Amino acid sequence: MKPSANRPVLRQIVWTLIFLAAAAAVVVSFLAIFDPTPYEAPVPFARDYDRGAMQAALAPAAVRETLGAIEALGSRAPGQPGLEATRDLLARRYRGGGLECLEHELDVAYPLAETLRLEADGTALAIGIWPAPPNFVQPGVTPPGGLAGELMLVTEANVRDATAFTNKIAVVDLARPLFKELALNPAQYCDLGFQAMIVTHAGGLGQIPWSQLHSLRLTMPLNYVRLVAAPEILDYVGKPIRLEVRSAYRNEQVHNLLGVLRAPGGGARRAVLIGASYDAASMLPDLAHGSAFALQLALQLRLLEGLQPHRDNLQRDILFLATSGDSMAHAGLDTLLAAAGMVGESAGIRTRLEAEQRRHTTAVQTLDRIEALLEDPRFASEAAASGAALDAADGATREFFAEQLRYVLRRRVFHAAEELLQAQIQFERHPDRLDAPEYHAFRAAKTRHDLLNNQAALPLIRYLERRDDDGFDLRQVLQERFGELRAFHETSLRRTRQELAINALLGRYDELLVISPALFPSDKLPEGGRETLSFSGGAGILHGQTALAFHRLLQDSAFALGLQDRLAISFSGISQGWAISANLAGMVVYAQPWSTLSYPAFSVVNPQHTYTDYLAPVPLATFTNLESIAVSMQVLGEAVLSTAHGYGSFPRLVRSFSNCYALRGAVYASGVGNAVVPNYPMAGALLTAKEPTAYAYQRKPVFFTDPYGCYEKAQLTMPGRGSNWLPLEGAYFGADGLISYFKDSGMAAQNIYKSREMAYDGMPVNLILYR
Repeated sequence: MKPSANRPVLRQIVWTLIFLAAAAAVVVSFLAIFDPTPYEAPVPFARDYDRGAMQAALAPAAVRETLGAIEALGSRAPGQPGLEATRDLLARRYRGGGLECLEHELDVAYPLAETLRLEADGTALAIGIWPAPPNFVQPGVTPPGGLAGELMLVTEANVRDATAFTNKIAVVDLARPLFKELALNPAQYCDLGFQAMIVTHAGGLGQIPWSQLHSLRLTMPLNYVRLVAAPEILDYVGKPIRLEVRSAYRNEQVHNLLGVLRAPGGGARRAVLIGASYDAASMLPDLAHGSAFALQLALQLRLLEGLQPHRDNLQRDILFLATSGDSMAHAGLDTLLAAAGMVGESAGIRTRLEAEQRRHTTAVQTLDRIEALLEDPRFASEAAASGAALDAADGATREFFAEQLRYVLRRRVFHAAEELLQAQIQFERHPDRLDAPEYHAFRAAKTRHDLLNNQAALPLIRYLERRDDDGFDLRQVLQERFGELRAFHETSLRRTRQELAINALLGRYDELLVISPALFPSDKLPEGGRETLSFSGGAGILHGQTALAFHRLLQDSAFALGLQDRLAISFSGISQGWAISANLAGMVVYAQPWSTLSYPAFSVVNPQHTYTDYLAPVPLATFTNLESIAVSMQVLGEAVLSTAHGYGSFPRLVRSFSNCYALRGAVYASGVGNAVVPNYPMAGALLTAKEPTAYAYQRKPVFFTDPYGCYEKAQLTMPGRGSNWLPLEGAYFGADGLISYFKDSGMAAQNIYKSREMAYDGMPVNLILYR
């Protein structure tokens, strides 16, 4: 064979050696850069502690007693006395348990009834009635003076025999078969002409299948009164009644409570957080006893009781968190988490909070200077004195004052425009009658509107020189406006200080395991006496190695108690969140917002039981049968106790598919004055995203704009982000409780003022509302 024949083989050998050398160099470099962690054999966990106190604390009778104490406080909706009483109970129990307590204040937009009156023959009826949730963002409102009609029991025979419904109020008795063509769809009853719709059950409120009542809520903002009533309403079927109802969204102040039980030494870098909501999501906004939520709160308090003997041996800090406002898209928890941020990113959140603190401090200082000017009774009353005072003020103060002067003057134009519109409507019913009072009222309204519009463009001195003596006290109005702004900034400062404290506490931990009870009893004991227990970090959350560690924690806890034969602990791997979600009838677990931010967070559930009644507004008899989850409660207690003593390691979760998002911008009214571009800020406008399906549980954040007509939500975690196909919608309510201004999502409006198909990533998105 010729020497040249061996050259390809030699060439292959050379290249193979070069490749092996390069591969070896890459491996050596990788090992040098990413130094492997030495293997540490797992240390057996010593369960040499006394668990007697925890077992006694979580005995069914003990939990039932605490649950009863919570439910006895009444309905726990934001703005109701029952919620305040529950907060006071929690504060006493937290402090009595030796916890260091932090408080976190926030506002929640919540729909509550302002007027509820039912009359027959001019006499008020002592029958309980409760409004259904708003249709999208329009709560039910009757016309001034209420509406009148005869109560008509809806049955197939009655409906088919009737000739007209315009003088009827529908009564649906769920103890009878539903008329399938109408069912519980308010739109159908409205189309037929029924004045309103009342749902009841002859057997009492406790017999109502609450999961069916989600049909009472529509996705469109239709003002149609829908009520649930006590069964006594059936005594008045066939009789005329008068009904007066008015519900409205209000900004209700609520509080989160965070208590800390510190491990000895005070330097622990690991912690366990036991979280629960202390309000209640409900099918009826004004009736929110919420047994499902009260039970989880009761379990939290019993866990605190069971941990008391172990204070001196804790290996982790134990945090107890009770949040409020969670019935509105987890607003309480979401606002608290905005102060903590994603795992490992608390420093960046702190920088933002400190910037907010400086902004509010600067605003308060500016208001101090303006209020000093207003102490002189001549300021904003006499032109010469006002001019001299403004000349002596610094530029920032003059600019801020000019902005607010323009606002209060344009607010008069805003209200005058509504008066002009109503006068024009009355006139245009008979436009050819120029001698009628309606025409003269229209001309007077037009003259006044134009005058106010011209005055709104004037600086202070020229306004004082040209104003009319119409009884408008500019100085007093300015004092009220600056008082409103001071209250806003001082409240914001107080809340920012609270959030900085929360940021400092949660940001110090290298590991923060969140455990939230979400147990649900059954009306009978499990078949064969064997319960089923599971857990979830939330739908869309990847349940990886940390979920395996939590699964092992529950299994080990069951074995430690000798209860492994009385409890099945299910786990379906990485898709666990979706699997459990299918069993929870739409309930969003408390762990979901935490998991979205990569915290190792898990809600402990009973997947074999039906969660369909979690929105029931009244106390449920099922929740007195805590023997049906007795083993689950004991295993939960042992899991908390063992982690408190140092069991296991729970690293952060993989970043989820359900990323958080941010909202920021301003809302303006169109058609105020002569401005081509709308520039009148809509303070008090209500914002949310419209979903394609109506849920009784509010899944999208709902909030009002601030006194400047602006909104800002730095971090939102609830699933189904408000972007593209779910853009923000805005509404402003008139004095009659009805929507008077609304965002136009049509093509023509969006071509000019775009708010659809936006990223909602914190960049400003301004909304324009139209009359």
